[in-house]
Amino acid sequence: MKEAVSSTDRIIDELQGSLRTLLRGGGLSMGGVILRRIFAVVYVFVLTAYLGADGYGAYMLLFGAVTIMTVTATMGLGEGTMRFVAQFRAGGRTDQVRGMVRAATGLGLASSVVVALAGWTLADPIASRVFHQPALAGLLRWMSLAVPASVLGVLWLHGTKGFKRMEETVWISNLFEPAARIGLFLVLVLGGYGLGAAVGSHIVAVVASAALAGFALRRLTGPGRGPVEPGQTSALIKFSAPLLGVGMLGVIMGWTDTLMLGYFTGMAQVGVYNVALRVAALCGMVHFAFNSIFTPIIADQMQRGERESLGQLFKIDTRWVFTLTLPIFILVVLFSRDILAFFGSEFTQGGLALVVLSAATFFVSSTGSSGSMIHMAGWTRLSFVNMCIISGLNVLLNLLLIPRFGILGAAIGTGTSLIMGNALYLGQVWWYLKISPYDRKWVKPLVAGLAAGLVVAVMQRWALGASPAWNMAFSTGAFGLCYVGLLLVLQLEREDQLMIRLVRERIFRV
Repeated sequence: MKEAVSSTDRIIDELQGSLRTLLRGGGLSMGGVILRRIFAVVYVFVLTAYLGADGYGAYMLLFGAVTIMTVTATMGLGEGTMRFVAQFRAGGRTDQVRGMVRAATGLGLASSVVVALAGWTLADPIASRVFHQPALAGLLRWMSLAVPASVLGVLWLHGTKGFKRMEETVWISNLFEPAARIGLFLVLVLGGYGLGAAVGSHIVAVVASAALAGFALRRLTGPGRGPVEPGQTSALIKFSAPLLGVGMLGVIMGWTDTLMLGYFTGMAQVGVYNVALRVAALCGMVHFAFNSIFTPIIADQMQRGERESLGQLFKIDTRWVFTLTLPIFILVVLFSRDILAFFGSEFTQGGLALVVLSAATFFVSSTGSSGSMIHMAGWTRLSFVNMCIISGLNVLLNLLLIPRFGILGAAIGTGTSLIMGNALYLGQVWWYLKISPYDRKWVKPLVAGLAAGLVVAVMQRWALGASPAWNMAFSTGAFGLCYVGLLLVLQLEREDQLMIRLVRERIFRV
């Protein structure tokens, strides 16, 4: 018993150092990720308010096509740039840092121009044969022109990450760009540009963000061009090329449902589904934020062979994500139709799809950083095989279900693929590393969440005549009080108390 206690104390001591690192370097990053998700929902609200389901659906098809172009043109160079910049910087080779940035910029510019020209040329057949909307060809051409700026912005921001900095990504990518989209769209749509306002705001925001990213990276690398040394370009291509396959599989996974809906149904169905998809993404924002912060800590633990500490960290990471995400999931399920009604009455038909997508996203959050565990263990081939399986399943299910069930079929197909994929990662973590994120400590947040959800569900019997907005606000407050109160009654774990104390210390110190 004493050995178990001493082992726990040692892990808690190590965790304290990791948490201090998280709060010192990760707070801004986590806040930026959450704000980006919130901005995304606000932007959806603004777009749907002025464009309706049809206009928003058309924009999402255009955005999906341009996203595919951008990922293709980037060729995995972002991760390669980050890796080599960090490597050369650690060795004090400043000129080689500049040379690597020049090499990545040249490759990215060349590939993006080729892809943009291809998008311009193929705009008519894509709009006519894939979207069944020939009128979108002109807008697709204009959006294709922004691909080079988008690619360069990605490369340059990854370059800043090579300096172990997240501030530029947070301020430019997570805050400036989405805020610029919203502001520019409102200006343009009031000028009577309609769907063109969304396209114009996208182009200007992407170009401005790329310029800011370039300026930020230039400030870090310092003046001077730096020579591209022999072998630098080929080394960058050799490292980055395999990542293109992973990136493309990710795009297939992320856009199959939207593009197939556009092909088999119509613009309105695409619009309704994507509103549900963006709202459901709120159930994943905590997981995404925690994963970006905990992944380097996981990598460090693996490098040192600290299997026991790694297992405890995995448990804590996953349970915290579950604890913070459960209230969001329950409230989205309880008020799915009311939430969609804020975007317009035509979007309430996506209520069931929202529940399905939220459940799938919540399951992904409940598996924690399983995928990162596999990546950090160095099993990249296994990750690639996993992505092939998941993407193939997603295409197959959407192909079978969308023609018959429409947006609900897309939600079921995509949701099933997400669940199966993350269950696969979770099983592999257990099989290869003998680590599981689940233990008896999960019972407390689960009981507190279900009890608080039951209280809110009962309250709805006496709120039938209330305004949906006031009802949701009051119910959210009541849920929060019940949930937090029950967690305190059930008593927090030692690591939870440590986290709260560190956060309190940091807030008051600031």
